[in-house]
Amino acid sequence: MNLLASLFQRSARNRGYNHLLQLDDRLLNDIGLSRADIHQAIKRRTTTPRSFAHE
Repeated sequence: MNLLASLFQRSARNRGYNHLLQLDDRLLNDIGLSRADIHQAIKRRTTTPRSFAHE
């Protein structure tokens, strides 16, 4: 994946996380998530080692 595509993907992912964080707990529950699920996903994503292998 090239650098530009990677940046767009990261930006879209961050927008999704930010959107979920803005929802109230009732709405999150309606879609089957809890606030802890969002924080856990963010934590897992930011602590996962990145691969620098070239494709």
